[in-house]
Amino acid sequence: MTGPEIQQIIRQLPSDDPYFQLTFSSQPDKLISSSLAQRIDLALSDPAFLWNLAESHATRGLPLPTFNLPCAVRRAYAFLLDPKRSDMNVGLAQELNSPKNQEERDIIRAVLLDQDMTLEELAKRCGKNLEVLALFEALFWNCRDRCKERVYRAQLCQQAGFRRATGGEQDSNNLGRELLTIAYNSGSTELILAAAHVAAVPGKGSPLRMQYQQLGDRVMAAVLMKLRNGSVNKAENPLLEPVLRIVHANKEALRVEKTTEGPSIAEGAQMVLEKLMRPDPRFQKASAQEGQRPPPGDADLQETPPQPKTQNNTDQV
Repeated sequence: MTGPEIQQIIRQLPSDDPYFQLTFSSQPDKLISSSLAQRIDLALSDPAFLWNLAESHATRGLPLPTFNLPCAVRRAYAFLLDPKRSDMNVGLAQELNSPKNQEERDIIRAVLLDQDMTLEELAKRCGKNLEVLALFEALFWNCRDRCKERVYRAQLCQQAGFRRATGGEQDSNNLGRELLTIAYNSGSTELILAAAHVAAVPGKGSPLRMQYQQLGDRVMAAVLMKLRNGSVNKAENPLLEPVLRIVHANKEALRVEKTTEGPSIAEGAQMVLEKLMRPDPRFQKASAQEGQRPPPGDADLQETPPQPKTQNNTDQV
């Protein structure tokens, strides 16, 4: 669902609609005092807008608004009124969003943010039913139709300066934040899956290896530059840990016969990292020479050997 479509729905809802009662439940004073602009802003920041709209009406036993709504929200509303209905795919989408499936949910959230694969390709790549994946995206993680909205994308990816309480518990685990950061910076589905340890190592000549070459240009350089500048903690260099994890995951793949094509991107990264961590031999040599040099005062205590005297012929009589 696009941003303008959400705005159109919000403009038609009364200020005390069950959706606003749900979303302002922790701030009841704002339910009364909120302006239309504030309510629109709230809904635009809610990736689970359609699910929350359906749930807020269903739990109160109230009908959905009569104006035009997407099919997904009406299916969710019917499911919530009677979970025993035969709409199994809505139930599976809800289950995918539950905390007990947090790891899988975090991976799905991250890959949905990238546009390098269609929804059909993602479903096949992640081993998911296409309709379940589409319902999850529409109801719980609305992002595909809003990929060009940079502020909203930054909010979803929890970037510094754009963090917002959207999606509930998504702020509380490191894996979710790491994968969202990779999605935001790289736009590579395969990189996300590799960081989550679920992607196969790319073979030589495969399109996937080309994606790793692109990763080297777009992500690895930034990580290594920050590392050179001394940025080693997660706050300053958030991609360092997942990049090191990928290098480690590909370590076994590097033990193959060398060819004339040169080192892979993972090999290059490992070589650079080892060079960065290795002490500079020039400093070691200087330190050794410094150790052999006598203390500063010793030179003054040594006697200067006597110099032979020469006579000037002009002084002779």
